[in-house]
Amino acid sequence: MYQTPIYGLQAPSDGDPVWETAAQLRATVDKIETALATRGVPPADLAALIAAGWFSDTGWMDVPVLAPFAPISTLERPTVRRVGKRVQMSGGFSSNGLAINGSFTGLGTIPEGLRPSPGKSVVGSVGTASGAAVAQAHIRDSGDIWLRTNALLSSYYSFGSFSWLIP
Repeated sequence: MYQTPIYGLQAPSDGDPVWETAAQLRATVDKIETALATRGVPPADLAALIAAGWFSDTGWMDVPVLAPFAPISTLERPTVRRVGKRVQMSGGFSSNGLAINGSFTGLGTIPEGLRPSPGKSVVGSVGTASGAAVAQAHIRDSGDIWLRTNALLSSYYSFGSFSWLIP
């Protein structure tokens, strides 16, 4: 007899006679389903996944840029998109309104429904025109975009690799 390592379910080993009845198989399947649901694994039913929002797509939405800050360009303005529970940010900000070794809040505001969970912030490095001009960015649960520059100022700060999950 074999016992599964994660859920402790019993199954026949190679060479064992088949011993489960239909009722035993149903009970085993129910245990597996309950264990998966408890761990947050989505249901395999496509209609249930759609109803739970796993495939919903907002399309790209502009992030309002607040003065004195400016987007990288018209084509590289900050945008966000939610697909299911994942939010992706693209585009970014030019150095307009920024200075070296500074902390800047309110560059823009992420729209409602796409912000990090209450009490959470998304933190990471952003891409720059110069590899030496490193910057750290925060997306706060209020939607505010915050940026900290180092001793070198880049001509732009790109958020192309930023993504986060929402509840």
